[in-house]
Amino acid sequence: MMSFEQLLDFRFLTASMRDMPSIGDLFFTNKFFVGARDIPTDEWELINYGASNSPVTANTVGSSANRVVPIGGTKRIASMFYTYNMVNLPAIGLQALREEESHALQSRGAAVVEAIQEEFVNRHRILKEGIIATILAFHRVNFDASGNLLRPTVDSLTGAQTNAAGTLTSADYTVPNSRRGNLTDTAFTPNAVIDVMWSTSTAKIWRHLEQIGYRAQVAGVPKPTEIYVNALNKPLLADNTEFQAWATRNQRSQDTVLAGEMVENLWGYNWHFIAGTYQDVNGATVDLIPRRKAIILPPMGPWLRPARGLELVPNSIDLQGDWRTTLNGLQEVYGEFAYAHLEHNPARLDMYMGDKWGLALPNPNAVWAPDVFETSASASDVSGTG
Repeated sequence: MMSFEQLLDFRFLTASMRDMPSIGDLFFTNKFFVGARDIPTDEWELINYGASNSPVTANTVGSSANRVVPIGGTKRIASMFYTYNMVNLPAIGLQALREEESHALQSRGAAVVEAIQEEFVNRHRILKEGIIATILAFHRVNFDASGNLLRPTVDSLTGAQTNAAGTLTSADYTVPNSRRGNLTDTAFTPNAVIDVMWSTSTAKIWRHLEQIGYRAQVAGVPKPTEIYVNALNKPLLADNTEFQAWATRNQRSQDTVLAGEMVENLWGYNWHFIAGTYQDVNGATVDLIPRRKAIILPPMGPWLRPARGLELVPNSIDLQGDWRTTLNGLQEVYGEFAYAHLEHNPARLDMYMGDKWGLALPNPNAVWAPDVFETSASASDVSGTG
């Protein structure tokens, strides 16, 4: 049987944290935070050359090479998100460490640690899920002075953003306003893509999607093929006249949508219906995808770059005699980490857990989050002008 001290080893705690099943569905984390690179710094540089549609020049046989100067290159700096929290372990933890020969104490201590860690892990994962969903739905993440996740307000016409009340810090992905609201861009005719809400049964949704695909091509970004909407909007889509015609031609039924199944190749897009929520700092339930919005993205590729950051954690729970011993005992860990530490003022055993990670958009023109459904305003839908 593993001793209680072995159970609290940072390697075991970190591994069990990463392997622990989640209580709820983590759609955004599992879908978008994959293939992360390990980055040893808190910031990293991204170079993107995908923003130009200009071809190179032709040449004649036997002539010297033409010099090509990159014109679409952009440099962006991405930063890590960081979570770091602690919880006190009950007195049984100290008792189990003192009575190493007591199997009963060791078993009870292990059960207590596992229960605490399960709740601790899931609350960390809920934050990560909420941040990723906010990045893709709002293109900006707000935090208050205590580190609580907040969401900005987005004007449903212009796409302009306003930070949430109480915001202290923000992570802004510099996605242009023309990728939100009704997708207004004066460089195109018509200026606005969303002229009729998708919740209107006669809406020509396919025309909107064709416009989005064309604007993506002009911007030199991958054509979007995936649409993510709140699952509560399934009946609105099922009632759309053109959807019903498509379903008839493809021998599908409205029940496919109402059952929550992914709809493939509807007007060239795959439709996903997401029902996840989290609780905000005020205790209100927040939809991961606001009911007004559709998140429209390309298939997974280099337009999104996840990363894991480096953290130093102690490799022993024991009190250290001097700073050199403490420094020599630090271990490098990328991404999620967990460890326990014995404190003496007062005597107690603490568990620490955290994560350092990033999600970068090399080209912010590749993501779209228009307001397309008419719904009643609520705490779960903070997109709109009122």
